[in-house]
Amino acid sequence: KKTVHKTTIQDDKKFKTTVKKLGMQPLQDIDEVNMFKDDSTVIQFKKPEVFAAFQSNAFAVMGPAETKHIKDILPEILTQLSPKDLQALSEQIKRELPGQQKNCLLYT
Repeated sequence: KKTVHKTTIQDDKKFKTTVKKLGMQPLQDIDEVNMFKDDSTVIQFKKPEVFAAFQSNAFAVMGPAETKHIKDILPEILTQLSPKDLQALSEQIKRELPGQQKNCLLYT
């Protein structure tokens, strides 16, 4: 039997109340959200609730999250990266693999 703690339910209600006050609307059919950090990790949300206020360019994500190293999810996220992000990833790989391949290019 799965037990849901009251604090989780209360936090969810507070979050949704705040989101509503900010004029955010739910976005449907979002399967995954990845937040890329500078330390080569990614905060990954699977099946999150996502809200947006486009007029203020604000987004809110709610749901269970996992922190993973970028190399662990690299093949599946390449299509999500911009050219600038691909270049940054290429530079990072060069730093992390000294003495290895010096000309590292990533293509999608």
